[in-house]
Amino acid sequence: MRRACAHGLAVARVCRHVSLCAGVCALVIPLGSQAQTPARAETVEDLKAQVLLRILMFVRWPDEEATGSRPLRVCIAGESALAKALLSLEGRSVNNHPMTIQRVRADQLGGCQVAYVAGADTATWTAPRGQPVLLIGDVQGALERGAMLNLRLDGTHVVFDVGLGSARAAGIEISAKVLRMARFVKED
Repeated sequence: MRRACAHGLAVARVCRHVSLCAGVCALVIPLGSQAQTPARAETVEDLKAQVLLRILMFVRWPDEEATGSRPLRVCIAGESALAKALLSLEGRSVNNHPMTIQRVRADQLGGCQVAYVAGADTATWTAPRGQPVLLIGDVQGALERGAMLNLRLDGTHVVFDVGLGSARAAGIEISAKVLRMARFVKED
């Protein structure tokens, strides 16, 4: 099913969801206006990293209740400008879980809750069997290769697509609030 980005009055309605408001506003503000976004992003990749941070506030992993305030392990496989921007999120918290960020090879995603696989490594996108790993990409066709969230640039706006079927198969729940903001939701 296809969903369009919210603009104009729709943004005001969506921004009632206070926690997601900063991410929503970042999505619909043209990149030329980035300095005014709440995250004070410097580049497109910094803005994508901030959007991801806000989206993660609305993602639930199957073992989350039992983990208390255990760190949210974010793994980065490969090199890209977004990989560098994600490193700046080290120590930030998502729902009382401090983020730990580390570089790994694409075949070392076990134990990660979130994994960003840089564009050059997308042929190896596979979450470890039986482990709920939210796979993130930022290249054309990432959802078809197994990504559950794909951050893209559409003209002058950062947008995201969601691979809902892949997320559900991994036991990961993505809030309807995020799904409403997605440019595209792939359900199977």
